[in-house]
Amino acid sequence: MTPGLVYDIAPSDYEASLCTIGYTETQMKLFVKDGRKVDCDSVRLSGPGDLNYPSFSVVFESGRTQTVKYKRVVTNVGTSADAVYKIRIRSQTPYVKIRVSPAKLVFSNGITSLPYEITFESSGPTNLKKAFGSIEWYDGVHVVSSPIAFVWGTATTSTSLVSFV
Repeated sequence: MTPGLVYDIAPSDYEASLCTIGYTETQMKLFVKDGRKVDCDSVRLSGPGDLNYPSFSVVFESGRTQTVKYKRVVTNVGTSADAVYKIRIRSQTPYVKIRVSPAKLVFSNGITSLPYEITFESSGPTNLKKAFGSIEWYDGVHVVSSPIAFVWGTATTSTSLVSFV
């Protein structure tokens, strides 16, 4: 099995994500079974969408133009250390512009992990409640796909999590 790229994640990353969305010490004990106390004040992420997860959940407020940015890091685990991945964006809605920076990831013996930022910009009023898309990193051998779910709501913020992704 050669996936090409992976999104590395550790249990501490999930703990930081739960802290970011406001879990209490009592709630954290349900997930942290080794008896240790998680200091949420020191481990929070920038926002709940910044968990280094291969999928994206984007929540927009209906009727507004909004921008949501997430950061990710991918690690090259393919057979070639010198791999170049380019981005391909697939979206089912014209109401969201997706930008990925950089648009090309260049790996080498000395560079095995690289960050990227993805920006989602809604174009304002829409009758949509939800839509889907994806991004794909490809190198000619591997295609690494990340699904995207878009949701438009009324009283929500762009940093909310959606449970179906």
